[in-house]
Amino acid sequence: MSFRAGFKPYNPNAETERTREFLPHWEQPGCTYFVTWRMADSIPMEKLRPLQEERTRWLAEHPKPWDEATWKEFGQRFEGRIQEWLDLGEGSRLLSDETSRKVVSNALHFFDGQRYHLGDYIVMPNHVHVLFTPLPGHELRKLLHSWKSFTSKEILKRSLDAPNPFWLQESFDHIVRSEGQLKHFQDYIRDNPAKAHLKPGTWTHWAPD
Repeated sequence: MSFRAGFKPYNPNAETERTREFLPHWEQPGCTYFVTWRMADSIPMEKLRPLQEERTRWLAEHPKPWDEATWKEFGQRFEGRIQEWLDLGEGSRLLSDETSRKVVSNALHFFDGQRYHLGDYIVMPNHVHVLFTPLPGHELRKLLHSWKSFTSKEILKRSLDAPNPFWLQESFDHIVRSEGQLKHFQDYIRDNPAKAHLKPGTWTHWAPD
């Protein structure tokens, strides 16, 4: 079965587990996710600290529950700015190295069809974007932990220059809400290197047939 054929959008009427760290996390069985995780040194703390302070003030002014417009504003103010900063390519950019990127891509493919259906992904010099659908019995958080834990250990074995910890603990995850949004994320993944003005050979893009 193709990735698009197995796509299941978010159902606003179904039960959704919602948790929060710096970013909000929604989880609904059977849905497809667009996920980003980044190297720990990819955004300088002098940028993150003011954003965290702004977020604290904003949350105090916007008590829950939130409507869709408030969730959208939160995403634009905080998630969107983090994505823009990632595209600046700051930090050690260790994933510019093909060997390190291969560790990540191999891990993404390893349990494809067993624990999840893997969609489009891109390994950028300091972060990863991936579309995937967890299979029954496999939770989003556990899959992300497995990918990040394994790849960080393998990359740290190979490079004395790698930051430790290698990945930032928290990831950005978004439940895909429609076919149109799925296409948007696929285009975003494909176009990310050009948007970030990357040189050939510093990124790895893959899409299912």
